[in-house]
Amino acid sequence: MRDAGFALITSGLSIGVVALVVLHLMPSGLSPLRNPVSQYGITRFKAGYRVQTLAYGLAGAGAGTGSFGLVERIFYLGMTAWLVVVAALLTAT
Repeated sequence: MRDAGFALITSGLSIGVVALVVLHLMPSGLSPLRNPVSQYGITRFKAGYRVQTLAYGLAGAGAGTGSFGLVERIFYLGMTAWLVVVAALLTAT
């Protein structure tokens, strides 16, 4: 379980960071220093923003999956539930 979680985290973060860099390099008229990342969602580059949010949701799901194997302690069970909720919220936006 931990290896699958690690793979999901790694792939989700990698895809998300690449999508973010590509969004910043596109001629969107937005400044990476002044405008929030969510403003890409209302430009013609909203598909790139969607890829980024889904990728970070995938990384959150990986964190939940990886920590699920550590449910011997109540803390990890609570953390797993929290990470799954965060991943669901990230992918729903």
